[in-house]
Amino acid sequence: MYKALLHETWTKRDMSGNVYHAVRITNPKNEKSFTVETPSLGNVESILYDAFKFKSGRYPYYRTDRCTDSSRLSSLPDRIYLNQCHLDDKWKTELRKIGYRIPNNY
Repeated sequence: MYKALLHETWTKRDMSGNVYHAVRITNPKNEKSFTVETPSLGNVESILYDAFKFKSGRYPYYRTDRCTDSSRLSSLPDRIYLNQCHLDDKWKTELRKIGYRIPNNY
């Protein structure tokens, strides 16, 4: 069984060369989810590895992706902004809201 379902949505490249990403993280046990803005899916995977204490190289996630066929930032789904590089208290709070047990002591 997968620990989380990750669905990445991204835009086409805009005139300045930027591509924007959002990742929906879903708990497959209860189907609760939240969407976070991120530079790439790899950033979210790294944070989840830290949260769930997995060793790198294991892939406990099911990943899907799609392009919005638009270069507008507004074409991404509604999302929240969390730290893009490190597991912090806001990440832990959001993961707990969707049913994950994340210890307070790290």
